[in-house]
Amino acid sequence: MEKVPNIQPAGYQVSLFEMEMPGAEARNVLLTLVNDRIDYHNREHFGLTVRGKGGIDHQRAITTLTEVKHELNTVLSHALQNGTHVKITANLSIDLTDESNRKKVV
Repeated sequence: MEKVPNIQPAGYQVSLFEMEMPGAEARNVLLTLVNDRIDYHNREHFGLTVRGKGGIDHQRAITTLTEVKHELNTVLSHALQNGTHVKITANLSIDLTDESNRKKVV
């Protein structure tokens, strides 16, 4: 049986990746990640809307991610124009919550 990490109330953190790459490659990596998240929220929002359950949280996420996408495009376009490399560091933080009252589990 696989050992489950001990998640403290402050949460569990892990470094997903750290890499340096040319601007074009960084643009591809980052925009693919953001586009995948937008696609996910679009599918979830559509499914909830079809079932008449709304989906406002997904719509907010789509709006936020679309803004992030435009900001990334601006930064990465600058890197492409100047021929600079981009260093990407991605950390993941996981907190457990109690669904019944949305309070943090201790």
